[in-house]
Amino acid sequence: MGTLPTCSNHGLGASQPAASNEEIKTMEAKIERLQKKLESLMMPLQGQHRKPLECFRNRLKKQSLVSYISTKSR
Repeated sequence: MGTLPTCSNHGLGASQPAASNEEIKTMEAKIERLQKKLESLMMPLQGQHRKPLECFRNRLKKQSLVSYISTKSR
């Protein structure tokens, strides 16, 4: 497992262990469960409401994974 340098307003910080493949897979599974739950909530909605919710779901999935990885690499 490699390390990633961290960066803050005060400059480059000490290296921390990068997120392991297992941790990333765990987070992806959590995101998948949230995605399925969100889709089940979207089922009754039709037409114009569905597209914004799909965009929100995709954004949530991407942000959650990026946030998790960046948190683990600090």
